[in-house]
Amino acid sequence: MMMALSTGVSVVGQLQQGQAAKAAANAEARNAENLAAQTRDAAMQEAARIRKAGDRTRGAARAQLAASGIDVNSGTAVTIEDDIGTNSELDAYNTLLTGDRKATSLQDSAAISRARGKNAVTSSMLGSVSTGLQGWKAVRAPQVSAPGYAEPFRGPR
Repeated sequence: MMMALSTGVSVVGQLQQGQAAKAAANAEARNAENLAAQTRDAAMQEAARIRKAGDRTRGAARAQLAASGIDVNSGTAVTIEDDIGTNSELDAYNTLLTGDRKATSLQDSAAISRARGKNAVTSSMLGSVSTGLQGWKAVRAPQVSAPGYAEPFRGPR
């Protein structure tokens, strides 16, 4: 009787341990997904800030060129404005790309955490089946009383 009770407790414990591991892994996954979304949002905000700074720099350059008496609609003035615009757009793009790569890495981590949780549940189920079968085998094993002992002696296994 005690062997059956012990086996039952062990089986339940293994199943609960698998569910707890899955819950922890899912919490890790949700955290990683939230960080991925925050990373993308931060990259988009930073890219917008870089573009605005580029526009201000272009405007300031145009104003300085005009104040110097240079025609701002041709030649070097246009080249300077184009270079400032191109450089700020490249900086913004690189910021978005870096943010996207970090976010993708975090999403991959989330997927790995979820898989780890599923594996923990599967492992706990298999372990509990094994424990149950071992307990059943022990309970079903022939019991032999050894001389001089109050407890039954279970034969060799």
